[in-house]
Amino acid sequence: MIIKNAIFEIEAGKIRFNPRNLFVFDEQIMTTESSGIAPEFKTYYDKRLIRKASPNLVFAQFAVKKPLPAGQGKSVEFRGFRDLDTTPEKYELTEGVTPDGEAVDMYTITVTVKQYGNYVRIADMVKTTAIDPMVNETVDLLAGQANIVLDKLIRNSLLADDEVEEYLANNADDTGDMTPEAHKISVADVRKIVAFLKRVNAPKIDGAYPLILHTDVASDLTADEEYKELYKYLKPQNLANGYVGDVVGARIYESTNALIAKDATSNRAIYYAHLVGQGSYGCVNLEGGGLRTIIKQVGSSGAADPLEQKGTIGWKAASATCVLIPAYLINYASCSSLNAVEDAEITIGA
Repeated sequence: MIIKNAIFEIEAGKIRFNPRNLFVFDEQIMTTESSGIAPEFKTYYDKRLIRKASPNLVFAQFAVKKPLPAGQGKSVEFRGFRDLDTTPEKYELTEGVTPDGEAVDMYTITVTVKQYGNYVRIADMVKTTAIDPMVNETVDLLAGQANIVLDKLIRNSLLADDEVEEYLANNADDTGDMTPEAHKISVADVRKIVAFLKRVNAPKIDGAYPLILHTDVASDLTADEEYKELYKYLKPQNLANGYVGDVVGARIYESTNALIAKDATSNRAIYYAHLVGQGSYGCVNLEGGGLRTIIKQVGSSGAADPLEQKGTIGWKAASATCVLIPAYLINYASCSSLNAVEDAEITIGA
């Protein structure tokens, strides 16, 4: 059975990302620069949008960044080497005999950049000759939307990759069997999934594996008795946005953008978290394609706006994300004592 919504498709229990309804722009839309606004004002609004949106992009903090120069197409190749065999017996040398050696096995992953954005209409009562309070508020509103959309694009890529291992809280067999009483996050579970990444020698990021989880799940973790005992000896620092603390090799970051799903069988909220090793996923930075404001002044539409009544304020950004090394990622699913089923973005199980 396949369950679909604007963002995902669920088939046989697997989450697959469906990007079609995330404000994807056709390339012909909004290709010209804003008209009728002084350059210093345009620069001001661009910076305001970026400053407002950037602090909450938790998922983007840990991605490998790949630049894409302007004019070099839409696709980028991430390249890597597969591990060499480490069986000792294969590499025993015989005196006087030169071994054959072996070829390096390189792989490539190609990802295509897409544009995302949205705009709102403004009326002719908005001042167009100076920085207007209403414009400021509108830019802030759009920045919040851009923040969530861009962050979720990265999150969705991590969830949709079939090769990424998924661990259910407290060794549950199925999300339909999970309950808030028995399947909340625990330090014991965090220790297990950290061990998974250690076992494959996944590199840490600044000495720990980031664990990105929902704020509801973070509240359960901090209430765990073992966490409270460990935290007596920890000295948390505000290293980055969303940072909660370090525990058993994981560095905890909370975000309301972490996915909440509703299980169709149990009608309970299932929360997804992500344990990240360095180099596990990548994002493309398109030159000139970063998050920016686009303002179309009232009266700039010619015959389409004969009484000069309409203008628009919008945002646009180019984005592409892909999993590079699935073994360096763990998707962790748990319940929460808050059980916010009403906030679920998708339904899983049938």
